[in-house]
Amino acid sequence: MLLPITSVMGLSQRMLTRSFNTLTQTIPSKGFTELPSKELVSVKGPDSSKFLNGLITSKILPISVKKNLTTISDEKDSSGKITLTESDMSQTNWGLLNEDECSGEQRVSRNGLYTMILNSKGRVFGDIFIYPYQFIDTEYQERPPQYLMECDDKLHNQLSGLLKIHKLKSKVTIDKNAAGKVWFMYNQEQSDLLYELKEKYFNYEANKSPEIALDNATSFLKDTRLFQQTLNTDDIISIAFDDRCEEFGLRIITKSSVDSLTDIISPQFINQQDQITEETYHIRRQLFGIPEGSVELKPNKLLPLECNLEFMNGVNFDKGCYIGQELTVRTHHTGIIRKRVVPVRLSILDENINDHELNFDPNDNVVDLIPEGLNHVEIYSDKLKESKTPLAASPFATSSSSTTSAKPSKRSSSGTLLSTYGNIGIALVRLEDFADECANFFIELPNGDNELIKVKVKSYVPYWWPFEGDEEE
Repeated sequence: MLLPITSVMGLSQRMLTRSFNTLTQTIPSKGFTELPSKELVSVKGPDSSKFLNGLITSKILPISVKKNLTTISDEKDSSGKITLTESDMSQTNWGLLNEDECSGEQRVSRNGLYTMILNSKGRVFGDIFIYPYQFIDTEYQERPPQYLMECDDKLHNQLSGLLKIHKLKSKVTIDKNAAGKVWFMYNQEQSDLLYELKEKYFNYEANKSPEIALDNATSFLKDTRLFQQTLNTDDIISIAFDDRCEEFGLRIITKSSVDSLTDIISPQFINQQDQITEETYHIRRQLFGIPEGSVELKPNKLLPLECNLEFMNGVNFDKGCYIGQELTVRTHHTGIIRKRVVPVRLSILDENINDHELNFDPNDNVVDLIPEGLNHVEIYSDKLKESKTPLAASPFATSSSSTTSAKPSKRSSSGTLLSTYGNIGIALVRLEDFADECANFFIELPNGDNELIKVKVKSYVPYWWPFEGDEEE
């Protein structure tokens, strides 16, 4: 179902078309796959929690002040906050902090989270998942903190180099070749179950200490509604509910010896016949409007809020200093975001797709025109703005003569198509341009005759975005 929207983050215009029920029969309602395009980097040592907290946009460590020699707590209101000793955070493998951005409520968690690393100018270096290592660590009190960073394989060497540059005198050990397989799974028919499990074992009310967080993580793996009764918990290294949007799925890092998630997950949730390709994972991700990886998020080019990081629970605006935070916080407080990443559908220029839903159709005629792996192509509008150009005074002009002339301005880009899969893609669009209901947008591609052909681009707003003034359905 598609609905017009009247307000997107305070902009009182119908900006784009909001997308619901975007997944068609070409995308299974449940599935699992290994993600071989992901690499793992390990960070271990007494300073690892503090070290990573100063690099990422999320908050994984409490901001605190000393109350006495052994305990620390948050600055003002301790209600809903966790209490950790300095020894906990430097000498034990305690996990990480999760904080609710709205309520400020905190929990200790062994569940991973999504975040980004920025450069010094506030632009996105890369997106990553950070996990406590490992999910079940019964001897956590005997080891220093350790984390796994999941990143795009094309970003792997750059990330390792960046960590080493910022290490300085921090007491951390960086291993760029951490072992493990990254898996992803989902089941839209069981989305309520995943929500229930998350609320039961990873809620903010209960998980106020490393001990409780470990107990709940252990109980989570014993819940046979999701896991096999014969599960060997040593096979699971780390887990993260993929909270970039509602109902997206679950990420699991296993030992390299695990051949299939069906050895771990209950058959009530997935079966062997539910295995999908990594490409299907990316198609589904684009239908949800989630950007990912170094192709779409080209390093040092995009701003984090343009990438919808605040919508994807990947940033904390009150955590304090981290690399690139000045521009991010200023942009958040001014509320001026001129571009956003959105899902798009491509079509033949003369084809009317205004009433079409966003869906993946491998048989769409436009697929034959789109080169495989197409990315970072400029998007243009069929409407040109007029500009007033001052003219030099003429000796023959009368007092009533105009000294300005209206003429079309130079064609400018209305956005960038970041990547594509068949007839769909992810694009960074100018919100002001795409607010024009009368405008049509297109990309230009070369054909075999050294001519340019135009392919229509239609944008959609993901259903999980927060909106002001949504109408009741």
